[in-house]
Amino acid sequence: MTESSKRSRQVTFVRFALAVALAGTAGIAWMSFDLGIWDQSGPGPGFLPFVEAIGLGLIVLAGLPAYRASSDLLLMPANVTSILGQAAVVAAFAILMPYFGFVAAAWGIVIATAWLNGERNWLAMLLLGGGCAFGIQYLFAMLGTTL
Repeated sequence: MTESSKRSRQVTFVRFALAVALAGTAGIAWMSFDLGIWDQSGPGPGFLPFVEAIGLGLIVLAGLPAYRASSDLLLMPANVTSILGQAAVVAAFAILMPYFGFVAAAWGIVIATAWLNGERNWLAMLLLGGGCAFGIQYLFAMLGTTL
C-alpha cells in the first residue's frame, strides 16, 4: 500500500468519524430538547445535555477546516487505543456507579484517566482521585443536588 493510499484511507476514516460525531451530537441535542430545556422553575432535565451537545457539535465543526489544512490531525493507532481506553473507563463508571456509589466510581475514573494519560505515581493518582471525587460530592451537596 502506497503512502498516498494510506493517507486517502485515513482521510476517509476521519471524515466518516467526524460525520458520525456530528450526527451523534445532533441526535443528543434533539433528545435532550425533547426532555425539556426550560420550565417554570428554571433549567429542565435536558438543559445540560443540550448545551453539551451543541458545544461538541461546534467543536467538531471547528475541527473540519483545521483537519483539511493540516496532516497532523490524522488518527494514529496509539491515539485510537487511548480513545478506546477512555471510552471503556467512562463505560465502567456508568456500570459501577449504581453498585459502589458516586465517590468510589469517580475516584476510580480519575485514577484510570490519569493512568491512561501517562501518570505512574500512585500516591498522586490516589490523592487526585480522592480530591476530585470528594470535591464534586461536596459541590453537589452545597448546591442541594443529588448525584
